[in-house]
Amino acid sequence: MIALRQQMEDLIVKLMPAVPRVPDAGWTEQARRNAQLREHFISEVRLLDAARVAELSGSASSNPRATASRWASSGRIFGAPVGAQVLYPAFQFDDFGQPRTVVAQVLEVLKGLNLSVWATALWWGTAHEMHPEGLERLYLLAARLNITILV
Repeated sequence: MIALRQQMEDLIVKLMPAVPRVPDAGWTEQARRNAQLREHFISEVRLLDAARVAELSGSASSNPRATASRWASSGRIFGAPVGAQVLYPAFQFDDFGQPRTVVAQVLEVLKGLNLSVWATALWWGTAHEMHPEGLERLYLLAARLNITILV
């Protein structure tokens, strides 16, 4: 009898939707806005796949994803999922394909905010509240380092 009850409970859990309620209009609007922000980021920022990160860094690893994965795991860079792959904004790397120290410093601060990888990516594209022209953090970094960040 107990085993049958557990089987029924397991079946009920499997049949439950991942979101147990119909999302309200505010929730779906927020999701729509977030999707637009991600689309804008993807279209504006030069993104690299892991193989390109390895190539630019001069990695000799037989696994083309190892370098980017190791750097992301250690907090030196970040990547965001786009479709079936993780892509890495190119502004994080210097002319030799190495992670910029300033990116790791910023990521360390952002880690305390417990942001998702996409929230971290979008943070770079938000206006800096202290800048008189409201320039995005990404463009301020690019100007400071004299680098090109756009596609």
